[in-house]
Amino acid sequence: MFDKNGDGFITKQELKESLKNIRISVTEAEVEEMVMKVDSNGDGLIDFEEFKILCRNMAAGGEGDELRDAFEVFDRDRDGMITVEELGSVLSSLG
Repeated sequence: MFDKNGDGFITKQELKESLKNIRISVTEAEVEEMVMKVDSNGDGLIDFEEFKILCRNMAAGGEGDELRDAFEVFDRDRDGMITVEELGSVLSSLG
């Protein structure tokens, strides 16, 4: 979902747009900081391993409330789990 062009990496623009699609609004500076914190090889892109770190950081840090809000977008019946149907429904609505 985040890797729009399927090249195996997430650009800063892809990250910002994807977060916006799940109702997490971030500034350019915030995206820059998020990438800088996890970009271990310094290429300016987020690979899968770096993405996992980014998700852990968001869950543990100040972004935890926003991550919880994003989870609730997917968890339509509020049972604490995201079913295949819920995921499909949200992803379909995002195009």
